[in-house]
Amino acid sequence: MGKFLANHLQATSRRGGGTRKKKEKASGVRKEETQCKKFEDLKQKLKCLVKAAKGTKPEKRHLVNAKLRLCSDCAGMGADLVALRLLGLSRRVKPVCWSEIDSSKISLYKAVAKACGIKLEGTHKPQSVFDRNHEDSPASDIYIAGYPCPAFSSLGHGRGIMDEAGRGLVGLSALQYVCHHRPSLCILENVTGVLHKKNSPYRRILEKVFQGLNYDLHMKVLNTQDYGIPQSRRRLYMVAIREDQKVKGFKWPEKRNLSVNALKQFLDRGTSGTEILDLSKHTRAKGVSEADLWEKACVLDVGSSAKFQCGRTGRTPCLTKARLQQRPIGFYVPRLKRRLLISEALRLQGYPDQLLQPLLDATDQSESKVGAALGDGMSVNVLSAVLATALASVGVNAKNKPWMEVVSAKDVRREANRQSLSCVATCAENGCPAKQVRANFVDGDSHGP
Repeated sequence: MGKFLANHLQATSRRGGGTRKKKEKASGVRKEETQCKKFEDLKQKLKCLVKAAKGTKPEKRHLVNAKLRLCSDCAGMGADLVALRLLGLSRRVKPVCWSEIDSSKISLYKAVAKACGIKLEGTHKPQSVFDRNHEDSPASDIYIAGYPCPAFSSLGHGRGIMDEAGRGLVGLSALQYVCHHRPSLCILENVTGVLHKKNSPYRRILEKVFQGLNYDLHMKVLNTQDYGIPQSRRRLYMVAIREDQKVKGFKWPEKRNLSVNALKQFLDRGTSGTEILDLSKHTRAKGVSEADLWEKACVLDVGSSAKFQCGRTGRTPCLTKARLQQRPIGFYVPRLKRRLLISEALRLQGYPDQLLQPLLDATDQSESKVGAALGDGMSVNVLSAVLATALASVGVNAKNKPWMEVVSAKDVRREANRQSLSCVATCAENGCPAKQVRANFVDGDSHGP
């Protein structure tokens, strides 16, 4: 057992308490011992796989004009598919493998794939990464994963690899697939808690595996609000490019200073309500008055405890699963005297408006299920920006630049319009009627870019 884990268990066993607490503690220690054993087993498996991989040459493919084989772990509601669709690469993408255990998210992923014109037929059925035969799974060129965050989140218990539900070990288990098939590029996303000192054993293994497999590894915390959408959402992104597939160095996408007026363009200003809440707890931020909150564009987290209720104009707080699945939604728009709409949450995560109805249809019109998946997932604007630069490193150039030139409110309107009608130019060249083209994104028409 590793020194870090042994010390952790020893410290846990020394804590005092009454009879009931002692029993609970003993049970907790046993569970932690189980998780420790699983962690050590995975650690040894990965060590052996990396050692074995060093003696073999991975498949080298010229990706400039090739089909792009995609593997998505913890696939969620398909942010990767939407990003690839908006980058103009949907006709080149071939999903070969994906994992997801939540039945609602599986339905949402399939609905998004259909809307994006990306076929899932012939892919391995979605399943837990713990049950997957990684060696026998199909090889891929692009590997994208948004591993479960509760184990590392500061808003949860933050148990890391000790998480009793096993969520802290999902990423390590999934890395076995990377060891066997060595995709050209990998993009991993998680909360910034992964960087905390207590999670260093987990992070070190990730780093050692990619370095041992000869990947150029990059890590950075990115915020959704820096890439065209006014949502304060900080997430850790890890990008690994296989050295022998690189045609040029990887660079993180450049930040943009988004106008404070941009938020208005993401809200349905024609829809107002009559709900009036006490905003006094939201004025703790310097320079923010209660009048500002009522008069300017802002979205407040009213579902949280008073400790986290701090208002800010021009930006939304992080749109979390807990708030988006609440009924009513735990976010409030003071100027419109109503709660945030699910359609607005969709936009603030970078999804085009056309996807709303297919997503609701896939969940029997459950806004709560759609909201939960949105809060769990990646921001499409950030993922598409990272994906574009990562793909360029292996010789694949995106046709479009979604959200990459958005700075002002006017840019937001133009971008939303471009995404809505992004099929028109391509289909017009192919002789498709313009009226038919407008529905192509939803219908998954193969003429789309």
